[in-house]
Amino acid sequence: MLYRSLPRFILAPARRGQCQTLVKVSECFETVSTRQWSSTSSQPPSHLDCGKKHVVVGMSGGVDSSVAALLLKRQGYKVTGVYMQNWDSSDEEGGAVCPMDSEYADVQKVCDHLGIEAKRVNLVQSYWNQVFAPCLENYAEGLTPNPDILCNREIKFKAFTEYAKTIGADYVATGHYAALRPVQENGGLNLFAAKDRLKDQSYFLSSVNGRAFANVLFPLGDMLKTDVRRLAAHEGLCTATKKDSVGICFIGKRNFADFIHQYVPRQDGYFHTVEGVRMQPHQGFTAYTVGQGARVQGMSAKWFVVGKHKRDHSVTIVEGTRHPALFSDTLFASAAQFNWMAGQLPPELCENGRLRCFYRVRYRQDLDECTVSLVSSHEARASASKLHDWQSDQLVLQDERGEGSYLRVDFDNPQRGVTPEQALVLYRGDGLCYGGGPIATAAQTYYEQHKAVDDNVRDWCRQG
Repeated sequence: MLYRSLPRFILAPARRGQCQTLVKVSECFETVSTRQWSSTSSQPPSHLDCGKKHVVVGMSGGVDSSVAALLLKRQGYKVTGVYMQNWDSSDEEGGAVCPMDSEYADVQKVCDHLGIEAKRVNLVQSYWNQVFAPCLENYAEGLTPNPDILCNREIKFKAFTEYAKTIGADYVATGHYAALRPVQENGGLNLFAAKDRLKDQSYFLSSVNGRAFANVLFPLGDMLKTDVRRLAAHEGLCTATKKDSVGICFIGKRNFADFIHQYVPRQDGYFHTVEGVRMQPHQGFTAYTVGQGARVQGMSAKWFVVGKHKRDHSVTIVEGTRHPALFSDTLFASAAQFNWMAGQLPPELCENGRLRCFYRVRYRQDLDECTVSLVSSHEARASASKLHDWQSDQLVLQDERGEGSYLRVDFDNPQRGVTPEQALVLYRGDGLCYGGGPIATAAQTYYEQHKAVDDNVRDWCRQG
């Protein structure tokens, strides 16, 4: 079966004035509960005459994209393997950390083995302008952007597909674990989660315009990772036993704060408790994410970030994984910034004003159920958590820009560490991805509502 799937690449930064590389962040995949999704089989696109079609495969030097190219070659397509260079670390402090040359060497070996052409395209400038620079702006504001999602939207399904057209491609393919299937309601191709629920990468594709998938193939959508490796080994591909890359390539083994402060000036401040007690200095305002652990010198207990305050660059922290300030029942996301992949609101939301569906707010998270509704910016501001200054301020700015309508997402179960600017992604029960968009704010936390966290509430921290 031929599905449409795309490899996951993560942002690879570069030094100021340079650009960066798209790096395969291979298998930091999310764990998904199996109870929600019914298996839906899909057929290869009936309109394709494989022998006459040219497919350009985005190849990273890993096993997934290697097998994607293999499957397409077996289908009878004319296949070209292209390695994307999206980051230039040659002049970066700390030296080069992205093994681009060795990755491309593996791409060449695989292409030679398959008897297909190998190419290399430099998309460094596009990546810098469309992915890394916007991320830097968000980091400076105290937010935590998701470069993987930006990279898929701006590079893999825009800049790369435009390049592929210049070399005569009819289709673009990648090694991501996701599927494209026709749906009767709209007659078009829709994004679905992959068969391998542990490797599904639809979360990272949720902000891509649905029309961009018209000429995309995801060969791994109906395969398990174990089968991908088994097929690669049987074929004798040099990448069969290659380890999956994890983390952000351009950072390598370096400390995130040390890396990001090469681009965003360090904003010093102090840790504060939710009660307002000032503690010791932190490592820089941009280095912290809501929900993440915070190392507090001299403290043996675990502390976690629950808020950031740009006015004085303070970071609010709490002790313990189950502190009420970490949990909330609701979030808000700008309706104008949410990407409905079908190009319109789901009929249920239009007709009933409410949508029952599944959601995910981080990539390593089981799906859970929620209710989605549309509300005004006034309601969102009134309900927003006050632990994070930026959130309420940004809601006002969005309202002034005419982005005044918000998705209100009420969770069936409390959610831990809802992070502004990370993605909210919504799913139908059969695995169809409705779309995704950046989180604007969590609603008031349990701490702000003087509510206790029940013992049966799941500790999402274990997945982070």
